[in-house]
Amino acid sequence: LVGGPPAAGKTALGNQLAIDAARLNPGLRVLVTCCEVPPGVLLDRTLSRLSGVPYRLIRGREPTPGHHRDVAAGMATLAQLGDRVAFHTGPFT
Repeated sequence: LVGGPPAAGKTALGNQLAIDAARLNPGLRVLVTCCEVPPGVLLDRTLSRLSGVPYRLIRGREPTPGHHRDVAAGMATLAQLGDRVAFHTGPFT
């Protein structure tokens, strides 16, 4: 459980820890649960971090041709984690 004021980076920290733990430990399976940010946004943020492409370009699906190689590298990293990282999408009851 991570607590703090809005926009302090709680979600970013938790997501980064979860993704990096899975990257560093091939046998680890991760379930990411976030009550406020949908999985698509978390994946966009992760792709931005892994690729080095600004989040606004990832979010808007507007990377420049110069970013395509970086985006492809980030996508390849995410694909390697695809069977070991899941996002909770059910109700939070």
